[in-house]
Amino acid sequence: MEKTIDESCHGCGRRGDCQSVYEALGKIKGPSVFWKAIFIFLVPLIVFACAAACLDEWLKNRILEPSICTVAVFLLSAAMGGLASAVVWLAVPAWRKRGCSSGKVQDGCHEKKGL
Repeated sequence: MEKTIDESCHGCGRRGDCQSVYEALGKIKGPSVFWKAIFIFLVPLIVFACAAACLDEWLKNRILEPSICTVAVFLLSAAMGGLASAVVWLAVPAWRKRGCSSGKVQDGCHEKKGL
């Protein structure tokens, strides 16, 4: 059974401030993170899938036992996907620093006023 907003806020002493807080949050201007989010989530998956396809073709005639070939393809593809994840993980703080040094107001760069 879900609580309504009124029931959830009934005991809160600041329930009248919620609307103004959410309006202020909605007016904050910042750069779009859409492409960064796509990059962060899809790059490791794409690397894994491409590595699996390429390694399967490459190892098909080199390893004769199919089950060993499948395990080898999976492990090598997972390693490459993990490496891509590590590269993305290292790139994200660099994006944040670059945004801060350019004078843009982003989360963690500058203190926001009015909230």
